[in-house]
Amino acid sequence: MQHDIVLVDLDHTLSDARWRNNMIKDKMTKEDWREYHVRCYLDPVFEPVANVVRALRLMGTQIYVVTAREEYVRHMTHEWMTRHRIPMDALFMRSVGDATPSARLKAKQIVYAVPTQDLARIKLIIDDREDVIEEFARLGICGLKVVMS
Repeated sequence: MQHDIVLVDLDHTLSDARWRNNMIKDKMTKEDWREYHVRCYLDPVFEPVANVVRALRLMGTQIYVVTAREEYVRHMTHEWMTRHRIPMDALFMRSVGDATPSARLKAKQIVYAVPTQDLARIKLIIDDREDVIEEFARLGICGLKVVMS
């Protein structure tokens, strides 16, 4: 039996990256983004979303993490996920230097990586960004928007 798939974002969804928000400027250079992303390992976990992901995994759902973080923080991201006991079956990250807007990037990653016959198994995306939720809605995938209080 093929299990359902849920897509989940990292920053501001699974991780509470609000403390890094002051690092974001109007004009971000590659170095600015690099500094922002390498601090991801210090993020606290956002337990409400982490608990949902853990429960979905216990029910047999496959968890695909889809993030706009660049590949150079893959190892840190894996360590962070392990440290916070967040299960995942796949991790999709931005190629270094790719400036594709996040919503389009995430949709493209999934459409290219998941075989066409398996796209129907994707039941949900959990993300903090409205544009990402809307992009996946156009693919027929329901979304839950995370708003941290």
